[in-house]
Amino acid sequence: MNIQKDLIALRLAEAALLAPKAGDRLVLDDDSLRAAIERRPPLSETQKQQLLDSPMTLRRFKRLAQQIQNAVAGWEGSQGLLLAAAGNDDLQSLSTEDGKWELHFMPGRQQEIRLVLKCLDDVLLAALLQQQREIQARDSGGNILCQGTLDDDGELDTRWPFDLPPREHFQLVGGRFVVGPV
Repeated sequence: MNIQKDLIALRLAEAALLAPKAGDRLVLDDDSLRAAIERRPPLSETQKQQLLDSPMTLRRFKRLAQQIQNAVAGWEGSQGLLLAAAGNDDLQSLSTEDGKWELHFMPGRQQEIRLVLKCLDDVLLAALLQQQREIQARDSGGNILCQGTLDDDGELDTRWPFDLPPREHFQLVGGRFVVGPV
C-alpha cells in the first residue's frame, strides 16, 4: 500500500512540474538538454533551476530523454557496402546505407592503418553514450573490424586488424559490413 501511495505522490509531483505556466518558454536548447541527459557536462545549479522553473523545457527534456532511450531499443544494426564505383585508389571511408555510421581509414605510424568508426546520428549517439553500450563493426565474413564503447565524440578508434589494405580486404569478403550492438 505504501508503494502505491508513493507512486501516486510521484505522479502528482510530476504533473505539477509539467503543468503549463503563463509566460513559459524554452530556456535551454536541445544540445544543452541532450548533454544533460548524457551527463556531459552535468547541468549547472542555475541551469537545473531554470529547468525546474520551466514546464515547457522540462517537457522537452522528458521527450528528448525518451527519444534517446528508444533509439537504442529500436536500433538493431546498420549495413554498408563497398561500391564498385569507388575507384581503385586507397579506400578512405565507407558509410552505412542508413547514414548512421562511417568507417574512416587513415594512415598511422610505421605503415599501419587506423580505423575510426564514427556515429553520425545524434540521437543514437546520445543513447549509446548514456547506456555505455558496446558496439562492433564486422565485415560480411563475420570478422570483427572493431569493438568497444564510443568516446564522447562518437568515435571508436583502433588499428586496422588485417594484413590486406581495406579495399582489398572488403573485396575479398564480399564488400559488405555491419555495425551493431554487441
